Amino acid sequence: MRVVSFSEHLSGSPVLVDIFGSPTIVVDAYKPYLLNDKQINKLSKSPVAPLIYKTSEAWPLLRELHAETDGKGKHILLFNSVGGMGDNIMMWPLARILDKRGYKVHILVAAHHYQFLWLGFPWIQSILQLPAYWDVVQGF
Repeated sequence: MRVVSFSEHLSGSPVLVDIFGSPTIVVDAYKPYLLNDKQINKLSKSPVAPLIYKTSEAWPLLRELHAETDGKGKHILLFNSVGGMGDNIMMWPLARILDKRGYKVHILVAAHHYQFLWLGFPWIQSILQLPAYWDVVQGF
């Protein structure tokens, strides 16, 4: 994962749809976004590659999960970057267990079509999608 900023405001282009999977994605200039490796690879081969002005490795900065017995009021961000729909479904029990321990559970998904897998659960506080503002992710 990398933190990337763009030197220009981008929206609705076919390149962005290919990279981020959604025609509604708007990328604001000079704001830091968290992107996964697959998105970075597509960006590096696209016409918008020269617009990237800053990148850094972010993966080591994402904290690993060390859940305590009592997480009352603590916010936790769950992200599984290795799989698809089945892997997201396999995370449902973990999210529920963390909620029962008192955590406020937030989900980070790699693609927009995984969001629907998390809708309707009362124990999920929010669903974030990559690209996400790095500042938001750091809050966890």
